[in-house]
Amino acid sequence: MLSSWRREGTPDRNGKTADAEADKLPALARCESNHEETGGRLGADPHRKQYPPAQRQKKPGLRSTSRRRPGSRPALLQRAEDGVLSAETLRSLAAAFDVTLEELTYDASAYPSITPFLYYEDGASFDWLVRVFGFTVRMKVPGPGGTVVHGELEHRGGIVMVGIVSPEHKCLSPKLAGGVQTHGLYVIVDDVDAHCASVREKGAKIIVEPMNEHGHRRYVAEDPEGYHWMFAEILG
Repeated sequence: MLSSWRREGTPDRNGKTADAEADKLPALARCESNHEETGGRLGADPHRKQYPPAQRQKKPGLRSTSRRRPGSRPALLQRAEDGVLSAETLRSLAAAFDVTLEELTYDASAYPSITPFLYYEDGASFDWLVRVFGFTVRMKVPGPGGTVVHGELEHRGGIVMVGIVSPEHKCLSPKLAGGVQTHGLYVIVDDVDAHCASVREKGAKIIVEPMNEHGHRRYVAEDPEGYHWMFAEILG
C-alpha cells in the first residue's frame, strides 16, 4: 500500500526532510513520462522500437461465399476428379446460392466456341463412351432411371455434351430414329490403328475399317445408340 504524502519540511522516520518536488513518487513520475512518450499506450516501453499493427494478408484466388456480388455466380463446375454430383445436389446448391442450375455450372472460359450435343436414352451409353473410346468425364449429372440428365466428355481440349432423349421435342438418337445419321463426329487421335484395335476389342462395331483419305487415316465406329464416330490420324 502506498504511504501518505508528507508535508514540505516534515522529516521522515530516518530524520530526512524532503521538499515538495523531491517528495513525488518516482514510480508515478516514470509512469507519467512513459505515458507521454508512448502516446498513451499502457505498458509500452519508450526505449523499444514500435512497429505498426500487422496487416492481414489476403490469399489470392480465395473469396468469401457469404456475400455474393450482384450479377456474379459461383464457379462450381463439376469435374471428374471432384466426383459426381446428383441432379438433386446441384439443384440444392443452386437454391442455396440463389442462382439457376445453368448459372451454377456455367464457365465460359472452359468451353470451345462450338460444342456438339448428343442425345442418349440410356445412361449406360455415357459410361460406354468413356470406357471404350477413352474420353474423359468433365461432368456427369445422373437422372432418374439410370439416365444422364447432362454430361460432358473431353478429348484433347475438345468437348462433347450429352443429354437425355426427348421424343416430344424431337431430340432422338439414331437408334430411336431408325438408324438415320444426320451428322458425323470427327475425332483426332495419335495412332488410329491402335485406337481401332482397342475399340474393337472392347466390343464396338467397326463400320469402316482404317483407310487413308484426304491426308488423314481414319475409321468409323458405332456406339450403342447408333451414333457414328470417325476417328482419324493426321498423316505426315
